[in-house]
Amino acid sequence: MRVNDLTPPTVTGPRPGTDMPMGRWPAQLYIALERLAAAAVTWDDPQTGAWDDPAYTWDMTGTPYSAWTDATCSMEGLEVETGADDPDGRFESARAAFTLDNRNGAWSSRDVQGRLVDYGPGTQVAIWATLNTAQWWLFAGRVTSWREHGEQVDVEAFDAFTALNQTIPEWNPGTYGQRPGPRITSILSLVGYTGATRLATGDVTLHSYLTTASPLEELQNVAASDGGLVGVDADGTVLYVDRSWPAGRSDQTTVPTVSDNVCTVPAVVWDLDVVVDDDVTANQVTLTNVAGVTVTAQDNDSISLMGGPRTLTRTGDQWIDQVAGQTLARYMVARRAPLWPRVEPFRLYLHDPNQPQLWPVGIDLRVGDRMTLVRDQPAQGGDSRLSLTVIAARIVHTVNPAEWVVEIDSSRSVGATGGGAYWDRTGTWDDGISRWGY
Repeated sequence: MRVNDLTPPTVTGPRPGTDMPMGRWPAQLYIALERLAAAAVTWDDPQTGAWDDPAYTWDMTGTPYSAWTDATCSMEGLEVETGADDPDGRFESARAAFTLDNRNGAWSSRDVQGRLVDYGPGTQVAIWATLNTAQWWLFAGRVTSWREHGEQVDVEAFDAFTALNQTIPEWNPGTYGQRPGPRITSILSLVGYTGATRLATGDVTLHSYLTTASPLEELQNVAASDGGLVGVDADGTVLYVDRSWPAGRSDQTTVPTVSDNVCTVPAVVWDLDVVVDDDVTANQVTLTNVAGVTVTAQDNDSISLMGGPRTLTRTGDQWIDQVAGQTLARYMVARRAPLWPRVEPFRLYLHDPNQPQLWPVGIDLRVGDRMTLVRDQPAQGGDSRLSLTVIAARIVHTVNPAEWVVEIDSSRSVGATGGGAYWDRTGTWDDGISRWGY
């Protein structure tokens, strides 16, 4: 686990045997379901022996139970998707979808009398893996759909965002002058959210006003107004990270290095496609807050290079101080005006028996982690080695009893060495003052 992680639940139930490929993997998967709390089943009035006595009906006595069951041995397929390749950090709910073998009826939501039992919407789901005795979270959330058909059950679950994305009447998210961290705490408290949180304080101070946005939309508006992002960690903890997020997570255990054509790199993957495009370029930023105050920042070098401005215009920011808004606009231009390269989504095939070194990379990776991508590229005069530092923005685990594939989508690089030329504002090469290239 990482230093701030919640502890996975204790589970009961069978584990995959060593005759299954999954049972022989270095990492062991856990899909745990919490049984819904229910009273113990009792017969009617034990004194009279009568059925349906008004005072003693089914399921009205006994101690409620709540226990976690290991569903991994019944798993026929699993997909966990978290994060999004969004430069403003507006993530959707992390989603877990899996299919269970239900030939023995163990995962049915109703018993032979037709009563709801054990599992269904609202059931908590915890998914993690163990590697070298260490535990690594992949997902935590609640079931939203439990579909039974034939001898299979299809389960779909989402993280805490889905509970926060509920429409409520007009409301006030917080007090005037709050910073983003306390404002997020106020919103979560207002909607009765009691889960774990880990929130940075943030930089700007915020307006107080009435809104009809959902709590999730308001959380994202608060984060955008500060240049940070809000999300749910793999263990189910709601996070707010300030504008320092391009530096990567502080709890990352190691920064992995991968390549598709440098054999000395420990983790080799298939086909890293390096791309330079203007999809998220913003060299002119105009921000307007809820009080109608507007600030603008631009990068003239980038505008000249691109043949004109790539404008980002945003209204509804919540910062109070114009200087703080101007600082935010300059930060956004500095981050998004340069034409830094990126890589197309790539995959780690963890089950490849020739690359056991991929397991710790794929199992431990979280949204917000840094990765180093190295590749040799042809260039005039000889090959050029390019080393890019990127932030993991979207991670998808696809698992079945024979395969485990991790697809990774990253941000544009936040650092690059080698293979790049810089045009400087002074008109000289590589003087290190400022640059719009890579």
